[in-house]
Order: sequence, then C-alpha cells, then structure tokens
Amino acid sequence: MTTRRTPPTFSGMTLAPLTDTEQLSHLESILPDDIRTFSLGTIDGPAGGELRGAIVNGTRMISQMRANHRLGIPETLVLGQAYLGAALIASTLKGEDRIVLSVQCEGPAEGFSVEARAIPSASGSRGGVGVRGRIFNDSIALDKPPESFDTAPLVGSGSITVVRHTAGIGHPFTGTTALHSGRLSQDLAVYYLESEQTHTAFRFGIQFDRAGRVAGAGGICLQAMPKALADTLDRAEERLAAMSSLGAWLAQGGDPENLIEHYFNLLGPTMLGNMTVAFDCSCSKAKIGAFLASADRNFLAEMVEHGPWPIETVCHNCGSVYAFGREELEGMFARGSPA
Repeated sequence: MTTRRTPPTFSGMTLAPLTDTEQLSHLESILPDDIRTFSLGTIDGPAGGELRGAIVNGTRMISQMRANHRLGIPETLVLGQAYLGAALIASTLKGEDRIVLSVQCEGPAEGFSVEARAIPSASGSRGGVGVRGRIFNDSIALDKPPESFDTAPLVGSGSITVVRHTAGIGHPFTGTTALHSGRLSQDLAVYYLESEQTHTAFRFGIQFDRAGRVAGAGGICLQAMPKALADTLDRAEERLAAMSSLGAWLAQGGDPENLIEHYFNLLGPTMLGNMTVAFDCSCSKAKIGAFLASADRNFLAEMVEHGPWPIETVCHNCGSVYAFGREELEGMFARGSPA
C-alpha cells in the first residue's frame, strides 16, 4: 500500500486538503521537495569554487500554496515563481534570518510579497526553509487565454525589492531596482547586479499537466564568488540557458542532482548539502485569537452581538482559515479590559 506524503510544515497553520487523487498519486511518485546546494569551479579557478548554486524542487510547495490561496493558473505561475525565487535566496540564511521578496507592478497581477525564513531542526541545526506570501490580485481577469507561460504581460513595469532581516541586527538591509522585463529570473539577475554588485543568474520552471494541475515546479540560481574566472561565468550561463524545462524534468521524476551533473559536468560540480523546503506560515488560531482579543472593544462587541457564526478569519500570507464560535468570542470579550 502506498502512503501519501503530506507536505511538511513547521508551524501551526492549516493546510487546505489536496483531494484530487491523480494529483496525490503524481506527488507521491516524484522526489520530495528540497533545496540542494552546490559549487562549480574549474581546475584553474580559486580554491573553494567559482560559483555557488542552489536548486529547489518545490512541486508540493507550489501545489499546496495554490490550494491554500485558491489560485488559477496565471496567479499560480506568478506567485509560484516568487516562492521558488525566495526559497533560493533563503538557501544561505542562518538561525532566525529571513528575507522578503516583493514586486510592485502595473500589470494585472498587481505584484506580490513573499517571505522565506530559515527553520532550525529539532537539534538546533539547519532544518530547512519555510516560504509564505500572497499575490496582490488573486483573480486575474484575462481578455483571452494566454498564448504562453510568459509572466511579462501579467507583471508589466514596476519595481522589485529584497529585504534581508538578520537576527541580532536591528535594521534590515533593503534593496530596490526597477523591473526590466516582468520576468522574475531576469529581474532578479538585474537586481543582484545593480543593488548588490554580484553576478547572479536564475531560472524557474512550473509545469502544468493537461488538466491544469501543477506537475513540476523548480528553480535554480548561480552566483559568482570572489575571483571567479570570466570564462567560467560565461560557460555556466551558457549551460544554464541550454537547460531544458526544469518543471518538466521534475514532473517526470527527475533528480535535481542528476540535472546538475548533466548540464555542468565540465565545470566541476560539487554537491554541498540539502535542506527541506515547504509552504509554511507562522500563523495559528492562537495568534489570530490573540489579535481579535486585542481589537477595539466596540468592534468585538459588534461581532459578539451579530456574528455571523462562526466568525472566520483568513491569514493573507497563507490562506489559512480559522473559525471562532460565539462562545469563544464572548470569552474574549469577557476577558478584555473595560473600554
């Protein structure tokens, strides 16, 4: 008997059930989600490698994200790439560090905000990366079906911002650049070059099956290290451009490590490690309840008096729905301090 694997979570959020039996069967047949880190470097290059890289298999993460936020294909494409990009950026985070990747745009998607944070394991070592976030327009109206999976018409012009929150440092680092194409892989590359003066390349792939289900979702990034040779950078970018669809590779059960070996075998690939990645939010019913209990007394009294029951709240970061019955609200009101 096959055991269905539930996407791992690290917090108290609620997951929308995945009930499509074909989708569940497919997710069971492919490799688990993870992020694998690696380095590339030629014999003539500096010790330690010339490029560092990360590749993410996020098929379950994107499938669950779509279910929780109740998204169609265009919204899943835009927000899914943002999740994959944030996960790759977060692959170097430590402790309680986190990053926020956001886009403000004039296209029908209107933008997105995605947060990725480092999640320690039970032993305190690096456990993985948790990703949450939302698209600003979760119901994109299109005049006609899209002719391709190009996000440029959905995003348009605007700006991209990366905020890095480092534990123990009070002020986050924030960098912002203009969008150059509306394609996240290209816009992130420009951001890193202009804002952080680092040569970086990204590629994303989300494969949908004929029924519109997410069949494969992944991303890869390469970043130049100090003293990297120009020829190595050029060859790595050429191989990245020649790579077949990452989403299709993962949908067919492909191993990300085999993909790295196949495309970068002449650039000395060295696999460094792997970590869990998951759709994850720090929200919980207890946290939402505490927020409601601290709300304006008149507002709380109005809810207690008129309902409707149960009161439902939705976390905009992950789509988790929390229901509160009348007795729960009455208890919050009774425990609150007088106005």
